[in-house]
Amino acid sequence: MKTPYLLFFTLSLLLISTNLLSQNAFYEAQYLAMLDVDKIKSIKDSLNLTDMEKNEIDSLELFLKKPFDRKVHPINLDIIRNVVNNYNSYVEVYNASLALTNGKNTENLALTLIPSLLAGNFSLTDTAQSNILDGITKYYAEEFKKAQTITYMKAFEATAGQIGELRILFPESYKKLQRADPSKFPDLGNEYKEIFNEDLKNIWPNLLTYVEGFPEEALPDYQLTLLKGKNLTQIKRHSFYYPAVISSEMIAKLIENQHPVEVLNYIDDKYYSEDSLSSKSAGNTIAKVIHGINLLQSNLRDTAQVINSGFSNVWISLEQLKQLNTEKEIELFFALLYQQDNIYFDHLFKDIDIDITKIEDQRKIIKDKISPLISLLNTIQQAGKSYEKKEIPEVLEKYLQANIDLIIKLKFNEDDADLTKYVKIAQHLVHVYSGIKNADYSNTAYYALRILDDLLEANENYQATIYKIEEYGSFMSEVINAENSDEVKEIITKFASQPSSYILKRTYRHTFSVTGQPGYFVSAEKLRHQDDWSFVSGITLPIGLEYTFKPKPDLNHTRGSIGLFFQLTDLGAILNFRLDDDTSELPDQVTFKQVFSPGASINYGFKNSPLTLAVGYQYTPELREISLQDGSEKFVNGDRLFLRLAWDIPLINIANSKSM
Repeated sequence: MKTPYLLFFTLSLLLISTNLLSQNAFYEAQYLAMLDVDKIKSIKDSLNLTDMEKNEIDSLELFLKKPFDRKVHPINLDIIRNVVNNYNSYVEVYNASLALTNGKNTENLALTLIPSLLAGNFSLTDTAQSNILDGITKYYAEEFKKAQTITYMKAFEATAGQIGELRILFPESYKKLQRADPSKFPDLGNEYKEIFNEDLKNIWPNLLTYVEGFPEEALPDYQLTLLKGKNLTQIKRHSFYYPAVISSEMIAKLIENQHPVEVLNYIDDKYYSEDSLSSKSAGNTIAKVIHGINLLQSNLRDTAQVINSGFSNVWISLEQLKQLNTEKEIELFFALLYQQDNIYFDHLFKDIDIDITKIEDQRKIIKDKISPLISLLNTIQQAGKSYEKKEIPEVLEKYLQANIDLIIKLKFNEDDADLTKYVKIAQHLVHVYSGIKNADYSNTAYYALRILDDLLEANENYQATIYKIEEYGSFMSEVINAENSDEVKEIITKFASQPSSYILKRTYRHTFSVTGQPGYFVSAEKLRHQDDWSFVSGITLPIGLEYTFKPKPDLNHTRGSIGLFFQLTDLGAILNFRLDDDTSELPDQVTFKQVFSPGASINYGFKNSPLTLAVGYQYTPELREISLQDGSEKFVNGDRLFLRLAWDIPLINIANSKSM
């Protein structure tokens, strides 16, 4: 709301002076001359005006802008003065209620409102009362929908404390949650974004590090489901574990902008040895294939080209390959290849029953192996060029997949280990690392878990743990991509459904606060002047004073709290309206008299949760329902015995004590 004190002061003086004067153009001109067009708009924005009042304010604005415009309707100064009177009567209190909505000056609001409520002093106009009540209810509706951060983050920490896999995959986030001040969770600023980003970027490397460190460094089995000791042993013995490790290292270096030539040299040096030739395991098959590819690619370089960038024409094209068109050229090409590693080629050609000295076999190798290799190398080259220029996620994925295809499609010996499952794992790795490179973590945890699933036997007992990893991974990803605090609040609302400012009541031995308990009730109700009781249920929002305590010392905060709640009002009807519509005006003016609902209840606040269960009595309010149509149904007061399930949202913390 725009409420300058200068405008308030000016209008106050005008009200005092103009009431003494008769209405005529002389004095009205002086009155209107002091009104600022832009400031007058704040009156219209702030009050629940009738259609007639709105029309008069609109006419006033147009008149002040264009006083000689014949289209302007004559203004009614009596209505204008009445609107200003209403505005003047509640402006200070309404400012306080809006400060509450913004989380500011809540103590001042309490000093302003609570004494009036307790004394029954409702001297404000109906419009002022309606706006104050609506302002308070907007606050609770907002809290009801978005003030959930502390609970969700505390649940994240508690769940990670129970599920070891979360600590393994998201170690920095867990450390941060352990050290963090819960009251600062709602900010979820850049510090959290950076930590979440770090963990999601390293989710697969974190997993590999843990597997490689087993058994020297491992969590106790009772804290784990997916990564128990027996499963880690199975993973490390799986035929496709080391192929996955090799591919991970290969892709990781590619997304660090190392050229494929450098990467192939590095992987070849690290994983290939002559001992690989005598094994048909998947790991050694990958190492042999990479060694062969590296030998070939290094001899298929386009050295006649000037290298202008990393992805200039590094390798020859298929058209250039045709320049080997005489038998002598082909023979010399293969002889030069053979002399670079005759042990490897002897083993390779023996296995595939090829005599490298025969021209027909040399031509067969060119057709079946070298031509497809050149096509793949040129695909890598073109994808690399495109990605350098545009850095489009889809192009990066194509680039990474082309590098993996070198291994998948160029296996020389069909009798070597079947790589069918490896193909699936490799494609998952492409998704994981392309997401990391592009900071698009929405599916990173999903594909990392799919790789684990490929390496382990399917087990329904894993599903609960997998679900939690995916849930928190998606939550962290969306927080990283949020552009502002409002988006973060929406993300919290999406992933959780619990508000959070109850935490003091579950932590301290004694608390005293002004509290709201929005929730749902079932009750037996009897209207005044009637004898029969009837069943009634619905939305409720009692506001009052609550004293909470813990009967026994609770140093570890493992118990809930008991509360004695003395309510003064019940804004359930307005809350029900606001949950459906938080922008439009209330269809009716609501006064304190209509929502006055004294009562008392005993509340139990569940540990680690804002949920409360209450049983009690209340004098029912007149206002039970707000409808968008005219003639909203209202009832007389009555008596209600209720059972209430509600969120615990303290409005003002008055006092607390940790004394045991």
